[in-house]
Amino acid sequence: MQELVSREWLTVQFQTLLEDVCPIIVEHWFYKGSRAPHRFVCDDLSVLLEYFDKHAGVGDAFHFWRFDLCCSDAAVLCHGKVPKANGELPPPGAY
Repeated sequence: MQELVSREWLTVQFQTLLEDVCPIIVEHWFYKGSRAPHRFVCDDLSVLLEYFDKHAGVGDAFHFWRFDLCCSDAAVLCHGKVPKANGELPPPGAY
């Protein structure tokens, strides 16, 4: 069964998750607009609610995923580092 997405529903679903656990991945499908979905990662409930208030329209669909369950080291497709101008890699950093 599909949920009816509202400001209140978003607050109930994601307040604790965003404050205490992890970011969420948001996919916004536009009912009328003939365009690709908008995807973003959100870690702040106020930002999510502001996005919803400004961009959600009647009939739009939203899909949500937990970032920590989807984006793990085991799921990385590839990775790399940007080299210095001379082509050398900088020393390891704090990441």
